[in-house]
Formats: sequence, C-alpha cells, structure tokens
Amino acid sequence: MNSYTNVFGGESISPSDLSYASYTIGADIELTWPFEAKDGSNVAADKIDVGATASGLSVFLPDATLVSAGQDILVNNVGANSFTVRTFTGATIISVAPGQAWYLYLIDNATQAGGWRIVQFGAGSSAGNAASLAGAGLRANVTLLDQNLPSLVLNGNHLCVPNDRATVIRNNGGAVVYTFNAAGTLGNGWFAYFINGGTGSITLDAAGTEAIDGAPTKQLNPAESCIVFCDGSALWSLGYGRAITSTVTGTSINLAGTGQRLLSQFEVLAQVQDFTGTLTGNRVVEYGTGVGYWFMWNSTSGAFSTTFKVNPVDAGVVVAQGNFAILRSNGTNMHVAFTATAGTVTQIDTAAGEITGGPITGTGTLGLANTAVIAGSYGSPSEIPTVQVDVKGRVVLAGKSPLSIANSVIVSSAVLAGRLSDPTGTASGGVAVFNQAPVVFDAVLMGTPLGPTQPGGTNNFTLATTAFVAAAIAPFAPIVSPIFTGNPQAPTQAASDNDFSIATTAYVTTAVAASPGAVLQSVRVTDNTYQKLSAVIPYGILSPGSVPQITDGFGWLSLVITPRKPTSKIRVTAFVPMIASNGVTFAMALFRNAEPNALSTGMYFGPNVALAMGTCMVSFEWVPGTVTPITLQCRVGIAEGPPAFVGAFVGFLGDLNGFQYGGTTIGFLEAEELP
Repeated sequence: MNSYTNVFGGESISPSDLSYASYTIGADIELTWPFEAKDGSNVAADKIDVGATASGLSVFLPDATLVSAGQDILVNNVGANSFTVRTFTGATIISVAPGQAWYLYLIDNATQAGGWRIVQFGAGSSAGNAASLAGAGLRANVTLLDQNLPSLVLNGNHLCVPNDRATVIRNNGGAVVYTFNAAGTLGNGWFAYFINGGTGSITLDAAGTEAIDGAPTKQLNPAESCIVFCDGSALWSLGYGRAITSTVTGTSINLAGTGQRLLSQFEVLAQVQDFTGTLTGNRVVEYGTGVGYWFMWNSTSGAFSTTFKVNPVDAGVVVAQGNFAILRSNGTNMHVAFTATAGTVTQIDTAAGEITGGPITGTGTLGLANTAVIAGSYGSPSEIPTVQVDVKGRVVLAGKSPLSIANSVIVSSAVLAGRLSDPTGTASGGVAVFNQAPVVFDAVLMGTPLGPTQPGGTNNFTLATTAFVAAAIAPFAPIVSPIFTGNPQAPTQAASDNDFSIATTAYVTTAVAASPGAVLQSVRVTDNTYQKLSAVIPYGILSPGSVPQITDGFGWLSLVITPRKPTSKIRVTAFVPMIASNGVTFAMALFRNAEPNALSTGMYFGPNVALAMGTCMVSFEWVPGTVTPITLQCRVGIAEGPPAFVGAFVGFLGDLNGFQYGGTTIGFLEAEELP
C-alpha cells in the first residue's frame, strides 16, 4: 500500500506529494496525482526515473484540471529504450531518449490535457550516450565506443565525399576512376580505405589541380590497397600495399627545353621511364638522394646531351639519344648498370660460301663470299641484261642478249582499227594490223592518224577523235554572241558595279529598290461599305487656328515606310470620297509617328442640302534626314463638331446604297520617295 513519509506540521499524517518515484515498465502506464492516489497507483512524483523494457511505450500524465498551474515533474530515462510522455488525453509532449532527462511544468490547466512547457536537463550515463557520440569510424557498444569500418562495395566510378570518412571502399569491377571532392571540402583529418578487389586498376584522381602523393593521380592495381588521408590542401596515401604480380610502374617524362630538371616524387617512383621531347640545350636530370634503380629510354631529340644525376654534386652519367639503360643510385652517385649498346661478343660463326672471315672469337672482319660474277654494267640500247638469282637473293650469273622486236613498223597516217595489239600482227599495204591490245608506252603518232569515234558519254582512256569532241561540245553556247535558253545563271555583282558585267535579276532588283522616285508603300481601300462618322476633328470655321491632334477623329488608314536615302524627299498623299447632308463639314488629317500635331489637314464643306457627294485629298512633303522606319496615319472625322441640324450626317467610302465612286479604288494612303 502507499506510504507517506513527508510530515507537514504536527497534525495527523495525510497524503502528500511524493518527491521521487521509480518505474520499470513493459507496457503503457497512467500516472495519478498523489492527493488522489489509491493503493498500488503510479504516482506522479516530483522526480521520476523510468526504464522501458520495450520500445514504443508511453507514460500518460494525470488530469491537468485537478492541479494548479506551476505543477512540475522531472522525467529521467534510465533504460535502453525511448518512451513517450503524453497528456491525459494522449497528445505527445516529448519523446525521451535513453539517458535524457526532461523537466515538465504546467502553464494552463483549463483542459484535462493542459498546456505544458518542457526543458531538457543534462543527460545521465547510459547506452544512449554512446550511440549519440558514435561518429564516422565509431559505433556504440552499450556504454562503450568501438572502432567501426563500414564497407562500400562498388563496381563503377565513384566520387569520394566527406560522408565517406572512415569507410572501406572496395572495387569489385573492372578499371574504375575514384575522384575526390576538393581537399578544403573533405577537411583536414578526412581519411578512407581503398581496396582493389576487381580485375582492372583503380585511378585515384585528386580534384582539379590538387595532388595525391605529389602527382595528379595514383593507381592501384588489382590486389593493391592503401589509406588515403587529407591534410586540408592535398591528398596522401598511407600503407600502400602493392600486388606481388604487379610491382612495376612506368611513366613518360617530357624533357623538352634545357637546363636542370628535378624529377617529381611520382616520376622517381616509376621504375620504367621513357624520356621524350625536343632538347634546346644540354639537359641535367636529378633523381634526388633516394636509393633505387630505373629502366630508362632516352627518346629525346635535338643535338644535345642528357646527364642523369643524384644531385648537383654528383658527376652523373650520360645516356646517348636512342639508347636503353639501367640506372642505379646508391644515394650519392648515379651509375649505368647496363646499356644496350655495350657488351662483348664471344664468337661469330659463318656459313661456308656465303660469309668469309669466320669463325671470329675475338676480333676480325666479315665479308661476302665471291659468286664469280664479273663486275660491270649489263645491257645497252640494243641489248637486254639477263641475270640469275639464288634463293638467298645473290646474283650468281649475269649476261646480256640482243634486243629484237618482231614485225615492228613505223605508223604514219594510219587508220587504227579497234585497239593497239601486240607486235605479232602482220603489215598490210604499209599499215600495221593489230589483233590484241598491247601496252604501248610514250607512242608518238605522226601525220593524220585516224581512229574509231566512241559513243557519246564515253569516259575512259580510249582516244577521243575530233568527231567525238565536236559532238561533246555541240550543246554548249558559243563564247561569241551566245544565245541562252532555259534559266541561265551568273554571279550577282556588287551594288556599286558599273561595267560590262552581266546584271542578274537580283542585281536589278537591288538597284531598283535603292533608286528614289518610286512608291515606297501604298494602302488602297476597295470596300464600298458606307461608314457614318461621329468622331470629331476640331478644325475649320468654328475652330480657327486649331491644329488637329493625333487622338482626334477616326483612325482610317496607316502604313510604315523606310526611306532609301536620307536626302530624298518623301511625299505622302491621302484621298477619300464622302457624302454629307445639311452643311456638315468633313475633315481629314495626316500624322507622322507619334507626333501630336497633324502634318496636313483637308476639309470638304458640305452644302446645305439633303445629300451631297464629294472628295477630299491631303498631301505633305518633307526630307526625312534618316533611313529609319516612319509610321504614317490618316484620320477622318466631322470638322466643326456635331451636326447642327437634326438628321444631318457625314460619311465616307460609299453612298447610302453602297455604290463606289471613281472606279474600284474608293480611297488610298500612299507614300512616294522623290529624287
């Protein structure tokens, strides 16, 4: 049963707030305020330690309406599982993680749920603390931190980022490239483990111009591994495990130039070195004081020497261009261990009848065996040389024989029938007759030789007769006084051209367009629909001295022109037929661009009759001084204001019955460029 040990005053002991309670829960629990607690109740003490044996459990607070604002509880999670503190109605107040302590106090008791504020206290010692501290390379083991190396198995390329810290990255594919974020992004102290378990090489590629081990890249062959760490500005490898079956690396080193060349760490580590480039002066290559050996090839060009040294104090060795050599260094001096151009021959044997002078065991002279052929020149303009060669390419017999051409003739003014044949034909009537096609070199035909004319379109190595050529060029126009048909074309000359060149349609069109004195733009109206006007252009007797504005009247026609020359004069003309009644006046005004005032205004004074018909035309000329586009507009309207008589009106473009005046064109707005 509940017991009460806190006594206030000297009166009888009554239920009071508990200062501390501890609960181990395997299911949700509901707390009860101490003043209403029954035996066996879970009392909401001032300080409560809770240990949850399972995850997902909840602790429900008592009814907030039964206590005053300011009621508080300190909840401490002493277990290994999180639990949730909820209001009386089940709303979440806080999820308490292992090792956390939360202080709750009531600020509003108007509802059973109440309003609660929460403040986190310092965490106690628990397994949860270790878990919260475990970063890259660590893991929580109850209350302890253990080292941890998570593995990342890849089959392709990869970008190494800060989150790869303390990760074992293993290649299980072929040849791949692992690139790195910038050293400043990875940060000082970043590291990762790399294992090549694949079939191809891993290329570790530093970011941009940064380096790894002093070089742009580092290669891991299959079965090799290393640790790569960052010092904040560059990458370095540590514990490089090299494969037993692939321990030799190579590089090509460009020595173009002159003077001293200090090899980088990456170049010194390469055991196979090819030196290339064009020398512009003597070169000195320094390896540093490390002990080692290198297989090298001097493939440089330029008439200068290359000396290989340990340091400036070392005399060094010279390896001639085009030679292979093995260099060795004891850290103080560089030596040539072997060169491909040096060595000792112990014996040279010779084959009898082919090489003389052997066998040679020391020094001697080798020579070709004599084949008994007499030295000299064989053949002449009338003789053919004859030789005999053995299976090894040696001339063992030489001679000559007279030149004879059977049935040869000199052909003059001959008719060649068919194709030239071999010289076994027979002569008939002084003309050689050939049956087959011989190979004739540098033939000179004299007189007037004739041949067959090939069909039109023939395009091979047969002789072309004059008849064939004449037929081929017959469709072509003669050079003198040619007559062209169809659509002949010629190059279009420059606009300034003024000679006897052919003027194409494009040249003429451009020239005409550039000439003043032509209509630039014209807008014509053929619609005979009658349009009655109500818009006003204040101009005339009732408005003396007034200038129509661009907002007056009704916008009738407009066009855009571009002058061809800035010094030409532009004339713009507008014409329109109209009808009027009872003395109403018709007005028409021209405007340029957005200028407010009219350029020119015209009127038609209607007589005081029932219906009158007439025309109105305005015109204006000026020199634009520019070749930029100009907008022109014609506006129409009633000149003096609203009609003075009932039933009076003014209109344009047609009569009341829709008839036209003056042909098919009722009105127009036209711009001309004058010379």
